Amino acid sequence: MGRPPQGLGEEEHGGLATTGDDSVRVEAARTLRIAAVANRAACTLTLAQQPGAPAAEAEALYRHTVADCDAAIALQPEHTKAWFRRATAHAAVDAPAAALHDVTACLRLDPANQARHPHPGPS
Repeated sequence: MGRPPQGLGEEEHGGLATTGDDSVRVEAARTLRIAAVANRAACTLTLAQQPGAPAAEAEALYRHTVADCDAAIALQPEHTKAWFRRATAHAAVDAPAAALHDVTACLRLDPANQARHPHPGPS
């Protein structure tokens, strides 16, 4: 493999060679993406759990929660809140094996994690 084009560093992020300054921006964008999808998952989970929500709407929101948690976990596998939120959504759509898997992963990562307890808002 040859040298990277002039001005680009050897370090790669997402398949792209980057300079030192670019790698900081890439990491900041990655961190923001994790926060965005994890917080959106918290919001859709909260909406799905509202009393009186139509069943079809709640189920769609739970599925969106799972998708956002999938994205957060793919980017940051140790994101215990995403594991727990996904477990909650799986349990709500009658997927107990998936819910158990996610709770087990959450507790394996941090046995004392507060994500397994209700909390007042997203984070």
